[in-house]
Amino acid sequence: MKTPKLRMVLPIAALLYVAAANPARAQAPLEPAQMSPRTLFYVIWHGVAGTEARKANSLLALWDDADFAPVRSALATGMLNSSAEKPTQAKLTPEQVQEFAGLLEIRSRLGM
Repeated sequence: MKTPKLRMVLPIAALLYVAAANPARAQAPLEPAQMSPRTLFYVIWHGVAGTEARKANSLLALWDDADFAPVRSALATGMLNSSAEKPTQAKLTPEQVQEFAGLLEIRSRLGM
C-alpha cells in the first residue's frame, strides 16, 4: 500500500520543486578589465524604483505625470521613426524652447 502512494508523491514533489519560484541569482557587475575593448557602454540594472522613491525623485515624478504624456509620446515617436522619413511636424523654434524651459522651471520650483 505504501509503494503506490510513494510513487504518486515523488513525481508531485518533483513537479512542485521545479515549478516553485527560485530566488533571483544576481550577477556581479563586470569590471572594466573584464569587458571587451569594443564595449561602448555598460548598464547595470537594479530594477524599478518603488512608488515612494518615484514620488521623491523629481525626474521620475515628472515622467509619471499625466500632463507629461504628450512629451513621452513624442519622445517615443521620435525614437521609433526611421531617420530617413521626413518629419511631419515643424521643428521647435527658440521661443517655444524658452517657453517650455520656463514651464519646467516653474514646475520644479513648485515641487510638482
